[in-house]
Amino acid sequence: MATISIITPVYNSEAYIGETIQSIILQKGNFDIEYIVVDGKSTDSTNLIIERYKKSIKEESAFIQCNSVSIIHISEKDTGMYDALSKGLRIATGDIHCYLNASDLFLPGALESVHTAFTNTSFSWIRGNVCYIDEFSAVQKFEKKLIYLNRYIVNGYHGFFNSFTSQETMFWRKDLTKKVGIDINYRYAGDFYLWHNFAKHATLIQLTTYTSCFRIHADQKSGALEKYMQECDTIIQGSKTSYWKFNGLLYKYILKHLFKYKFFYYLISVYYFKPVDYIDLADNVVTVKKSYTTIIP
Repeated sequence: MATISIITPVYNSEAYIGETIQSIILQKGNFDIEYIVVDGKSTDSTNLIIERYKKSIKEESAFIQCNSVSIIHISEKDTGMYDALSKGLRIATGDIHCYLNASDLFLPGALESVHTAFTNTSFSWIRGNVCYIDEFSAVQKFEKKLIYLNRYIVNGYHGFFNSFTSQETMFWRKDLTKKVGIDINYRYAGDFYLWHNFAKHATLIQLTTYTSCFRIHADQKSGALEKYMQECDTIIQGSKTSYWKFNGLLYKYILKHLFKYKFFYYLISVYYFKPVDYIDLADNVVTVKKSYTTIIP
């Protein structure tokens, strides 16, 4: 039986934080949840909402479907989202760690799928699949089931080669947290700082299950794509060899266009990649499979 530690950095998120909390405390399965909410001194009703959920759990009026849920609520000034995340990761005691932004959600059954995958394998870093929701929580689209290659995360080509590695889908063992501390100086790409350094210690393994919802709304930092990519470039400086610089240009200007056509995609993929493990989870049975392509069939 494992404990899953979830960190949510939050600031003035009264519109969404209640739905985010509900998506966590209503998770069902044979595990404990340690939920750490780190607030940067919100001036709206964010903290009142958090305390209301904390009280309902303490008074046992919340409908808990896992073994237990505890909420740790911190509210103090910080220097930004990744400072808050760093505080949460420092005090997390769970066997499995993750973080969920204050407007995003976990799908029902997400943590049970993740718990099953970690329990039945020795992998240290697992990614679920994501769907995109709007401001009213209506599903807009489901992302394809993608496989991420470590060498492309280390060398910064994740944004060209696949979609970006998104925080709401990432789950890892506590040992990785101990090996990699977050750099609070990054304001946009602090999540990529984690993934970039995780990739030096563990292989990112894709899970076939959809676990998370990413909310698209006007105020999110991910809207500042140019600033995000600038920070990514700073993070990967010194990691890329001349070969990888050429490799990235080759993909950016040639392969990216060929991959629009399925025939070229699979032809080049077989030549270009070694087979990569992924986890097929069906009826709570874990099967590790291999794929030569970056989209799970």
